[in-house]
Amino acid sequence: MQLLAFARNEFALGNAAIMVNEGLPLHVIADLRRNYDLSNMTVGLLGMAFKAESDDARASLSYKLKNALAGPRPHRADHRSLVTTDPNLLPLDEVIERSDILIVCTPHRCYKDADLKGKPVVDVWGLLRGGANVIS
Repeated sequence: MQLLAFARNEFALGNAAIMVNEGLPLHVIADLRRNYDLSNMTVGLLGMAFKAESDDARASLSYKLKNALAGPRPHRADHRSLVTTDPNLLPLDEVIERSDILIVCTPHRCYKDADLKGKPVVDVWGLLRGGANVIS
């Protein structure tokens, strides 16, 4: 975004990259809705930070995903991971227990070996490569 601003919005490749990145949460939800009735499911979001092994949630797409899943009956459980500034986030075990499906939003190492209880997992990061319940 800084390069785009510096180039006075004349950096087409940078603009395209931003659009792809910002559109990822809506793309993930659209893909899930083609295969699951999310209105009756609890979606667990794993990792709310901007990047792995960080506690900084500024500009995190996890919150965009969280807001896109919200509705009259929000069905979300969000893991606090390293972010401690949001009092609404839950411990990992509780998120896994409450959720019908999980989304790895931020690829923290702690998810790689976590017992996800056989729940289907969306992992756009490839953190859980080879996992039996990873859906794409």
